Amino acid sequence: MDIAERFINYTKFDTQSAEDSQTVPSTPKQLIFAQYLKKELEDEGLKDVEMDEMGYIYATLPGNTDKDVPTIGFISHYDTALDASGANIKALILQVANVATIHGVGPLATKLLHVEMVGAHANLLPRAIRASST
Repeated sequence: MDIAERFINYTKFDTQSAEDSQTVPSTPKQLIFAQYLKKELEDEGLKDVEMDEMGYIYATLPGNTDKDVPTIGFISHYDTALDASGANIKALILQVANVATIHGVGPLATKLLHVEMVGAHANLLPRAIRASST
């Protein structure tokens, strides 16, 4: 699965938050996506993959250099705004000036922001999930 297909797949998960919730995450459906992401990280070969009871996921991507370099952490969230449903999103890919941008037909602003940010920095992703430059 290439990176575009991967992100299209992510948009299919309804991860809408709930303002009145007293739990973390605020809805059980967010844990469904978290479990999916955890398995995906394991399948991609990341090390020390863990998910706690609140759905926080931790993983290590081993370095590919013998140089003494600092560890880098990435932080994100996987819930979508509570003002609109995250269900039944129909994402599509538009190719503009050789830059693929994934747009959802529906309320998907939060997920889109993450998709576009990560897509712009695809060179930071492991080779196995990096998009081809065609």
